[in-house]
Amino acid sequence: GFNYVGNVQSIIVDGDFLYFNSGDEDAVTIADISNTSSPTRLAELVQGDGTFTALDNPRWMGLRGSGLYVPSKDSDSVTVIDVSEPSFPSLVEVLNSASGFDFLEEAFSVAVGDANIFIAGRESEALTVVETFSLRDPRHIVVSGDIAYVADLTRDRVSVLDISDPENIEILNELIHGVDGNELDGVTRLSLHDDLLIALDSGGNPDAVSIYDISANPISPELLAVRYDSGSTPNMTIPIDSVISGDHLYISSVEDHLTIFDISDPSSPQLVNDVGSGTTDANGNIFRLSNPTLAIEGDIICVSSSRIQIIDVKDPSNPVILSEIEDGLNGFNRVESTG
Repeated sequence: GFNYVGNVQSIIVDGDFLYFNSGDEDAVTIADISNTSSPTRLAELVQGDGTFTALDNPRWMGLRGSGLYVPSKDSDSVTVIDVSEPSFPSLVEVLNSASGFDFLEEAFSVAVGDANIFIAGRESEALTVVETFSLRDPRHIVVSGDIAYVADLTRDRVSVLDISDPENIEILNELIHGVDGNELDGVTRLSLHDDLLIALDSGGNPDAVSIYDISANPISPELLAVRYDSGSTPNMTIPIDSVISGDHLYISSVEDHLTIFDISDPSSPQLVNDVGSGTTDANGNIFRLSNPTLAIEGDIICVSSSRIQIIDVKDPSNPVILSEIEDGLNGFNRVESTG
């Protein structure tokens, strides 16, 4: 059943989904209309219910991608809602004077363009233009030509940006956690190597590493494989960095491990080794892998934590420590906390 259909001020149809609001009841409703003979209520967002505190007398809404923009006449604001999962919409942000938008008194209408949204403030007698390029919690970015990939941690997604015109950056696509097999819950780190994009998910249960192919269509990366942390072998709890050399992918984690996969077939990565901090190489040298960050060149990988270890990985199943750079030794004085 539908509970908030009184005095509907705005209605939007997008594919199988219907969005409408109620000016009298301060609510926004999302419905599934794939069966037009029997619409189904998916979600109802009500003023003062949970995180939604600026839906007082909503007016003409706008939709762009997964963003629903709801102007509120009596809250003098626009609420931005993530509807990528229509059954579980979530608050992205509220645009109002407190967040730097000073001309939204009696926000009455939103119009959506390719790169901007336009908000009419009736009492303000103003038109506010807002860039829709918005990343809530960007943590890492990698670039391939005119395309940038951004790990957006809080929104659990990778945003694909057109950066060909730096003054008009546009979001072309978003890889969203839980959609099309994407495992991006708390995505914090990305890496690029030739045609492969690697994404590290540190908020899942379990955490995961995803491999994408960007060769055919950089705007819509193809998910090839996902490998999960097991807590034992491989131990990739909270993965923090990754590098590729040749046919091998190296992943470091907060659990002080260096995990190595053979990706000669990137759609089917095979575990080669899982090296834990405190274990030893063939020569009895101890691996120091506390929260390590990585850099690689050919068969040599550098692992940094409270020290830097230079490791030969010519045989990834049997890495050998070649040397160490440590604070206070051999003329190095500032090596701590290199991550």
